[in-house]
Amino acid sequence: MVKALILLWAIACFGWAHAQTMRDPTQPPAGFSTDFGQSTATLEDAGALKPALSTIIRRHGAKPVAVINGETVRLGGKIGDWVLVRIDESEVVLKGQDGRETLTLSPDVEKMPVKAVAGKRLR
Repeated sequence: MVKALILLWAIACFGWAHAQTMRDPTQPPAGFSTDFGQSTATLEDAGALKPALSTIIRRHGAKPVAVINGETVRLGGKIGDWVLVRIDESEVVLKGQDGRETLTLSPDVEKMPVKAVAGKRLR
């Protein structure tokens, strides 16, 4: 009986210690920084940050929204000093004091059309 209690205690302690070391899988990697070259970025300085588009949410029957710098922004909404003026399939347009800024979902990805190889059918 004592051995069983000790075993249960050890399992409970191990489970608690293991849960303390688990990392949230939705968090960015350890070296990832969102300050975009700014050394002291705070929430009050959001207007000074370069805006970054995370996703565009389109729901049936609702107006699309964009997630920019971690904030959900509707058409006409503000993110810092910028105003969201257009939401497309893969990009948004912001208007600010310095003019217009176009943000794309995958800015480093160049889309290329697929060419069919003679004699092969594409699926």
